Parts: sequence; structure tokens; C-alpha cells
Amino acid sequence: MDEDSSSTIHDGGISDNGSSFVWRKRKASSMGLTAAPLLSPLLPFTSSHVAQEIGIAAGGDILTSLFFEFQRSTSQRLLALQDTKVYHLPIGEILAEGAYLTSDQHIKALEVITEDKHRLEQLLNILLKWRMDLGIKDPTPREQQIAPTARHRDGLCENDEIAERKDLAINYMFCRVLIKVLENRAVLLDRLLVKKIVTICFLHFGLDEKMRSHRNIASALEVVDLFAQAIGVISQTCFTIVSEYFLKLLSEYESDPMYTSILIQNMKYLKIKLYPVPDLDSCFNFLYKCALHFTAATKKDVKHAWSFLFVELLLPVAAVAKTEVNVPSVRKFVSHIYDQAYELSKKSKHSTAMHPLVAALLCLSQKEVFLKQWISFLNTSIVALKSSGKLGRIALDSIYKLVWVYMVRIGGEDNTTTDLRLRAILEGLFPSGHKHFFPRDGASIIFSRILLFIAKERLDVVIRFVNGELLTPVYSSRLVPHRMIVAIRSVLLITNQLEGTQKTEVFPTGADALVKTPLTTASLTEQQATSMGFHQYLTPFRNLLHQLLKLLDTTIGNDTMMVSQLGVRSGSDKMDKPTLDLFRTTLLAVPRFFDDTCIEWLPFIFHASVNADAEVRKQASTVLQCILRNHPQLRSQLLQSFVTYIISSVPSSNHDAINVCLRIVIYLLRQWLRTAKEKRASMAQEDKQLNYIARVFGSDLISSQGDIVVDFHNGSGKNTASNTSDLKSNSNSSS
Repeated sequence: MDEDSSSTIHDGGISDNGSSFVWRKRKASSMGLTAAPLLSPLLPFTSSHVAQEIGIAAGGDILTSLFFEFQRSTSQRLLALQDTKVYHLPIGEILAEGAYLTSDQHIKALEVITEDKHRLEQLLNILLKWRMDLGIKDPTPREQQIAPTARHRDGLCENDEIAERKDLAINYMFCRVLIKVLENRAVLLDRLLVKKIVTICFLHFGLDEKMRSHRNIASALEVVDLFAQAIGVISQTCFTIVSEYFLKLLSEYESDPMYTSILIQNMKYLKIKLYPVPDLDSCFNFLYKCALHFTAATKKDVKHAWSFLFVELLLPVAAVAKTEVNVPSVRKFVSHIYDQAYELSKKSKHSTAMHPLVAALLCLSQKEVFLKQWISFLNTSIVALKSSGKLGRIALDSIYKLVWVYMVRIGGEDNTTTDLRLRAILEGLFPSGHKHFFPRDGASIIFSRILLFIAKERLDVVIRFVNGELLTPVYSSRLVPHRMIVAIRSVLLITNQLEGTQKTEVFPTGADALVKTPLTTASLTEQQATSMGFHQYLTPFRNLLHQLLKLLDTTIGNDTMMVSQLGVRSGSDKMDKPTLDLFRTTLLAVPRFFDDTCIEWLPFIFHASVNADAEVRKQASTVLQCILRNHPQLRSQLLQSFVTYIISSVPSSNHDAINVCLRIVIYLLRQWLRTAKEKRASMAQEDKQLNYIARVFGSDLISSQGDIVVDFHNGSGKNTASNTSDLKSNSNSSS
């Protein structure tokens, strides 16, 4: 960094323009800093300067000083919101966590310093006063009863839009601080203070309906969601206050279905406590009162809002319950709401909203209730799988959760009944004679995990279905990419789970339900397969994998190589996405199932290393490195075979292909060298351990190997027989 262009910093931080701080200057270059923008100071070097501006004595309350720093950085962000370059962006993109590091630091500091009740209440009062001093006016309860009017955008003054945007930004920062300082805090705050904050949060539900500017609607929705999150955080320690206020509003606005729906949906972040049991009872007694409102509701939107809320609150409870929840209040809630929810799920106008609710209720019910009720709902869901649009995906998600409960939590029933249920599920998901699974737009990872859940108790059923139904078309030279991808990935997941390299599958909920599990690249040996009960399935699956590699190489491998003119001209047309995904998935399984008997797979992998598709080439290179690492006895043969393939099959005139192949050779040599170094390091560590053992236990252990005797007094070894005899005589006398 140039001396002239280096940033000027001070002891304690960087000076702001117009600041009255007078600190000793130093050059950033003299401290080894780069020209990257530096953060403003979290705290001034001394509090005397702050005292002059906010009117507190020097050395006064550090909380007030911290809040002053937060207030100053927030004011700068509010000014930045008026910039025409960012005026079209929602305020969340400008004020969210991570967008401005200085504000993040200030909020984090406020969280750290308010760990005790006194300072937390002090900060909340300061925060409320700051918001009020900035002129924020909360909607009055009377305004909520008025039906929303059309937004008048044409005659709206630009200053009004800016004023709306500023108010939204202040509320946004208010909620950010509120959420940060209250989450994960087991502190009982003053009841009146909590009621005041809860009232403010509830008053802002439906705020987007009051925005006159169309450009501020997205920002208003973000602020409403933050107020809803704040209600959820407060409910962790003050559940009774939140629930009572919510039920009170429900009674007051019962005649306003639109606002009632908004109110219900914004309770989605409410926290249901599982421990201790009295808290669980309290939460489900509240849910029972909500269930009374649900059964009494007549409007479709209100019914659907209740269903959405119950699903959001119940699924986390079902996820952490390792066994059935045998609590009277839970049974009372489930029994009251289930019948009506199930009947509504069979009606077309309610099916998409009620299907998730029925599934959640079943996941929360007792074992006897589940086994009695789930058959009829399972059949309904299987029929709904073939529905187009959203209902098919919802039915798949319901089956996903029900299979987890049936196989993982309950462990199935007797063999005959379990086989009957599983056969119905598998035939519904993978109808015989079809090339796709159902629904067609379902995520393939869900189907793989359903097979994984079943394999936890009935491995034979899954492997028989995979080999006999999903992968068997390969013997007739047919590719069914979607089904085969599910089959291969499910077998990889099953071997991971059997070997213990993968944690037991948890209840599928939220975004985690679609997250792909990392797969191990370690080779599965015969001994490991025997110990995990997979030995009888290992050879048949290797044969299927070999046939699949051979068919893929014939179908898209040879014709789409970089060394083939046909591949250069028509590779992109010939390689459709499902077949390419199958090719990549098959290559992904090679390191896991490769052993000395699979040498004939290597030519197929060599062809893939010069494939026209970059992802296939990358996958093939990774596979070769894994084989070289996992099988030391094949390293020289692998490298020699690959070099021979390059010389014989890759034209020297094709510079791109030669470049790719040489890079792979370099990667293989590096992997070999890295593996050799790791082995030497392991051996050196083992030698150190042996030497340490010899020093600890004495030379009796090593005297048979030579005449060296360790003298523990001077730390030297003496090559004398007398020392040996002396040590032995001493040992005999002591014994």
C-alpha cells in the first residue's frame, strides 16, 4: 500500500469526519494493514467526548455509551437509505445482519452487556424512548378495524414515501436489537414492560395494508415479519403474556376475518416449550383454546391460517420427540382437532391446507392412535401423489414424515403387516411400468431418504426393490435416469448409515428435509460389509453398477468425448440433463464399491475423464484420485493404465484433451505423494509412541532386542552387559 494513499488511523479506531476526537495519528502502512475499509470504533478511547454529546458524566454508564454508538451508526444508515442508488431496494437488503458490520458490532455489544435483568430492562426502556423520540407513531387499535383502502400512488409526494421508508427502517432496527438481546435469555422481565413491547408488536401486524407507497410494500412485509419474530422471542420467557394478549385480540376482531387471518399467521414464530412438563401443559392448553377457534371458524381463509399456524408450531415438537408424546394435554388437543382436519383434507378447496396439518397431528399422536388412523390418510396421500401442482408435493412430504414415524420411531409392526404397508408406499411412489417417480416434480433426495428410513428396519425390502425394480432395466439396455439416481443414492446413504459414518436420520422438517447428506468416498471392504449385514447384497450391486457404467459409456460416453468430433458437434444435444445426472451419480458411487475385482471399470472412468461435460470430467478425476488413495496395491497399475490410455486414445493434436489429461496425471501424482507423506507421518508418530513406551517401562522390554539399556538418571544409553545384568538383578531382588 502506498504511503500517500494509506488510511489514517488513531489509537482506538478511525476518525470520522467532523468528529471531535483528538487521537495520536499513525499510518496504516506502518502497522502492516491493507487498504481495505476499516470499521469505526466500537467504543471511543475515552468516554469524556461522549459525555459532552449525550450529557452524562465522564466514566458514566457504559450501556448508555454503547447505545449512543448504535444510535450514531443507525443515523448514518438512515441517511444512506435516501440515496437514489438504493432507493428501489427493500430496506432489509441495506439494514439486515451482515450488510453493515459497524451496526452488527454495536448490536452484538449491546447483547453482551445486557446479560443481567437490570441492564436488560434499562436497555429496553432506552430503546423504546429512542424510537419514540424519532417520531414513530404506532397504529391505534381502532385503525385495525377499518377495512384497508386502495393505495393512492399517483398523488403521493416523494417526501411522504421517504418518511414511510424512514419509519420502516427505524422499526427494522428496533426489532433487530429487540430480537438479539432477548433470544436465548432465561430472564423474567417486568410484566408491564413486556406488555408494552408486545402491544407494539401486535399493533404492527398488517402494516403493509397501510402503506400508501407501492415501493414500500416489500419493506413493510419485512418489518411485519421482524415484529412476528420478536413475539416469538418474547414467548420463550413470557409465554402467558403473549398467549393471553393473542386470545384477547382474537375475541375482539372475530368479526374481521381478514385481520384475524393476518393475526394468526404472524404467530408462526411462537415457541412451544417441551420442558418442564408444566410448561408443555401450559402451551398445549393454549393450543387447545386455539383449536376451539379453529373448529368454530366458518371462513376458508381463517381455517387455512389456523392450519398453517398449527403445522408451524407442531412440527418442531414432533421433531424433538424421540418417542410418543404421552401427555394428557397433547392427547386432548390432537383428538379435538383431528377428525375435522381429516374430513376437510378430502375436500378439494381445503386439501392443500389441511394435508400438512393431518400429517403433523399423526406425527404427534400416540403409537396406538397413529397405527389406527394413518392407513386411511396414507391411502389418500398415495392417490394425491399423481395430482399436478402443489398437492402432489404436499402429499409426498406427508408420506415422507409418516414413513419416518412408522419405521424410525415406532419400528414398524409385524412382518406381514409391515410388508403390506411398505409395498403400498413403494408402488405409489414408483408405479410399475413408469419411467418417473410420482410426483414428477418431487425432489429426488426425498425418495432416497424414504428408502433409507425403510432400510433402518427392513433392509431386505429396500435392496430387493432397488435391484429388482429400479435398476433392473439396465439388463435390457434401458436407462431410467430418475429412478436409477434415487436407487444409487439410497444405497450409498444406507451403507453410510450401516457403517455408522452418518448420524441417525432425524425427523424431516423445514429446510433440513431437502439438504443432501455428504457421502463418504471410503471403499467398502468385504469385512465391513459382513459386519454391517450388507455382504449378501454387495456383489449383486457391484454387478448392476458395472452394467450401468457399461451402458452409460455406450450411450453417452464414447460419442460425447472431447476426442470425438461427434462429441464436439453434438455432445450438448445428445447428453440430456437426466442422463448426465445419472452419469455423475454413478461415478459418485464408484469409489465406495470399487475393489480389486473392479479393474474393468477403469476404461469407463478414463472415457469420462475426457467427456465433453465439465462436471463429468471433474467427477471422473475425483474418482481416480479416490481409487489411488483407497487402494495402495493398484496405484502403479492405475497410473500406468491411464498414461497408456492417453498415448493410445487421445490425439496429440487435440490440445484441450491433452491439457485435461495431463492435469489429471498431475493430480494423481500429488495424491500419491500426499498419501505417502501421511503414511510416513503416521509411522513416525507410531515410532515416537514406541520409544516413549520403552522409556516408561524400562529396558526389560527391549533387552531381548539388544544390549542398549536406558539410564533414567542421566538419560543416556550405555552399551554394556554389566548394566544389563545389574538391572536384571535389581529387578529380581525387588520382585
